[in-house]
Amino acid sequence: GPEAAPADAPLAEAQAEEDEEDEEEEEEKPLAFEPGPLMKTARSGFGAVRMNSMFVVVSGGLGDDGSFLESSEYYTPETDEFKPGPSLSWIGEEREDGKYGGFSHCAGSRMVSA
Repeated sequence: GPEAAPADAPLAEAQAEEDEEDEEEEEEKPLAFEPGPLMKTARSGFGAVRMNSMFVVVSGGLGDDGSFLESSEYYTPETDEFKPGPSLSWIGEEREDGKYGGFSHCAGSRMVSA
């Protein structure tokens, strides 16, 4: 004869329907951008790269007057603000041997320091 359905079958079916409704509601939500904090310098056409989940580096681009920018800044989620970063043309300080120690520039999508 036919097998009897478990006593909790109606409950399981109701839960499955509720789960499907939850998934449909999540799918219907459109993705949207939300404004964040202002950068220190107005810029367009800049490079940006996320470094781990710790911070975002923003560099270069064009200033509001159309000039090329050599500045950078970084955003940290902890403070929810941008802070000034190194200049893209910074070459470091002169060492005792007459050479310059360290440099920093943005190459592709990486901030390079040595």
